[in-house]
Amino acid sequence: MSDNTSDNTPVPQVLSPIMETQKNSPLWPSTWLQFTSFLIMLAVCLGGLVYYLRFANDHDRRAISMLIATPDGKEPGYTENSYNLGFWTPDELTDEDMANSTDSNYDWQKGSSEDKNLKFEEVLLKRCGDHMLGWRRHPIVGLGGSRTRKHGQWWTVTLHDSITPQDFAEKYKEFWKPRSKVYFEVVGRPHRMEPFSTSSEGVTKAKDGDAEKK
Repeated sequence: MSDNTSDNTPVPQVLSPIMETQKNSPLWPSTWLQFTSFLIMLAVCLGGLVYYLRFANDHDRRAISMLIATPDGKEPGYTENSYNLGFWTPDELTDEDMANSTDSNYDWQKGSSEDKNLKFEEVLLKRCGDHMLGWRRHPIVGLGGSRTRKHGQWWTVTLHDSITPQDFAEKYKEFWKPRSKVYFEVVGRPHRMEPFSTSSEGVTKAKDGDAEKK
């Protein structure tokens, strides 16, 4: 027999110290000291999250900001304390889409027109002018709570923190008088989402009252 004959003896695997440590280390803390350290790290992470959501400066928490490019060539700046609000309104095409609807909760979407949307523009300027930086709208088609595919107008309004989405929604309801749920998309983070019940008309009256006192 030859001396070079090899046997079938398996070659033992050699693990590095790091691999050996990982193999023998449990994923869950196995001692009270490890468990206590885990709880401390978890508390720190949760505490940081709570602080960020409740006490951080508003501009640190915002998801949107607006860049303003000045025509005089000065350095552009970013606006703060503002957010975008998106919502839907019916138009003349909505009336055709809802012609076969028998749900009376959506009757407010029938009989609308471009003229009514133009009047709503005037309402926005009159009642939200002091809080509104601008708006835009365009025709869309989609499906919502009525489960009916329909056309309409989609608005994006840029508002100052001096008015909350809830207060703006009240003005929407006063004009359109919906009997169904209306959904608003809030892009950005309004200032603390604090209640605000003073419209631009109320602000004007308050200023007039202060002037009379003086």
